[in-house]
Amino acid sequence: MQKVQFGNTGFEVSRLGVGLSEIGSLELSDQDQATNVLNTALDNGINFLDTSACYGISEELVGNGDVIRALQEAQQAGKTRFIGYSGDNEAAHWAVDSGLFATLQTSYNLVEQRARTSGLLEKAIAKGMGTIIKRPIAGGVWGKSRPDAPDPTASGYNTPYLERAKSVRATGPIENEPDDAILTSLGYTLSDPNADVAIVGTTNPSHMATNISQVDNGLPIPDSVIEELNR
Repeated sequence: MQKVQFGNTGFEVSRLGVGLSEIGSLELSDQDQATNVLNTALDNGINFLDTSACYGISEELVGNGDVIRALQEAQQAGKTRFIGYSGDNEAAHWAVDSGLFATLQTSYNLVEQRARTSGLLEKAIAKGMGTIIKRPIAGGVWGKSRPDAPDPTASGYNTPYLERAKSVRATGPIENEPDDAILTSLGYTLSDPNADVAIVGTTNPSHMATNISQVDNGLPIPDSVIEELNR
């Protein structure tokens, strides 16, 4: 797994990270499934996991063992090495400009490009921040927007993403676009040199393995595809 310097933190971070919101929707009885997904990621060089107290039981499933003890010891010592910020648009610009944070997590994908067009990512990197991309495949809507898609539906924040994707496709075909829509989506996001790590969540170990294979073996996608998506 390719790794890059993560701002000024001194860490190297894998280009593909794991979002744990989906795992958080499992049950405690699904520990083996969660462990399988996570071990697939770790065994293939992924070293960035994104979790939160609002991601269901993800913290319980991830931290069932020594991780919790280590976190408690760090908390008891009153120390943490870095703080980061997660947000979009004007709030994210404020966070970068404040100089308070070591990392920025923000939305960026082929149908939500404001982090690029507004200069947010470039500015964060210039300040030595590590950049974390959430929603890098836009909920898989690029594939769902195809006329022959077996499941042309989306929900939640993916609904406007799907409408945008359909609008983009309506302008005409993209020459040399990969057949795999997820590869196109990941390839678009990770083509940006200002994007350090893109977090993708799944509860399926085979999907995790496929994502890893695409990043390791399927990138980069043609520059002409990136340019057309930007246009």
